[in-house]
Amino acid sequence: MNRKRLFTVLAIESVLLSLVCALAVGEPDQSVPILSFPFAQIGAGLAALHDLNSVGAGIACALWIGLSLLPVIPAVHGRGKTPWERVLLVLFALSVCAAIYFSTNPIKLMTPYDETGSFSKLMASTTAWSVLILYLIVRIVRLLREGDREKLTGYFYTALYALAMLCAANIVLYGVSTVRMISAAAIGGLDALFSLMNFVAAKLPYALDIAIIVYIGEFMDAAWSGDAEALSQKAERLTNLCCSTLTATAALAAGFNVLQLMFSEALLSIATSMQIPVFSIAFTLFALLFTRIVVENRKLRDDNELFI
Repeated sequence: MNRKRLFTVLAIESVLLSLVCALAVGEPDQSVPILSFPFAQIGAGLAALHDLNSVGAGIACALWIGLSLLPVIPAVHGRGKTPWERVLLVLFALSVCAAIYFSTNPIKLMTPYDETGSFSKLMASTTAWSVLILYLIVRIVRLLREGDREKLTGYFYTALYALAMLCAANIVLYGVSTVRMISAAAIGGLDALFSLMNFVAAKLPYALDIAIIVYIGEFMDAAWSGDAEALSQKAERLTNLCCSTLTATAALAAGFNVLQLMFSEALLSIATSMQIPVFSIAFTLFALLFTRIVVENRKLRDDNELFI
């Protein structure tokens, strides 16, 4: 597994996510900009263009239709897709059309409790993203069913990249949210320090998960190469990292709570929810079990070859 390439991808992703968050300055709910991106931003641009004059309104309408029809192109001209995949692409195009429309005119979907229209934009955008996710899952399932060993190996490494990107996104988005919360509330001194400590306790396990992903990739490289010595070394390093990660995850949560209790009288706000990175713990346990199973199977195969 190429570490340099993975870290480059994660760095680019972090910068792009930070830019997306920067576009959402002033939003009351930090979850809305992320889920509604890029439909809310496109809708705002089309609304501004529509309000210029009749020519601007015509261009805005043309752009709306053109952007909505983009997913139809691979549905019509792409090869190797099943009918269900083509139908889902068309449904995604309709969802994009609706998401852009309601992001441009949120009043059309507003409820009595949605004074700003943010909920309407979020609902329409979430629908479009959910359809896209459904399409991707259907396509991935088909590829996994049809893939041979070489393709499945490629899919495995792609999945490792995707997991690392999810962990990085979790860290970046939570970090930006923490910094904004500290800035907006003008928190300083000990409270700001404990807010940052809470972020570290909650998200450092995901950074360790990225390290585990790198080690898994190198472990699989050694497994495919057939080098028993390299496989043993990579397995030991991966096992030690998984065990350390599990211990550190529990220690961080406990340590933060103990420190917060000790300094509770000096703090203006107390974090009452306990941060338990369930995904990180489950992934680390899976990686540990996966490593041990591969190593034990390799030992069993070597013993059988010696017996024969």
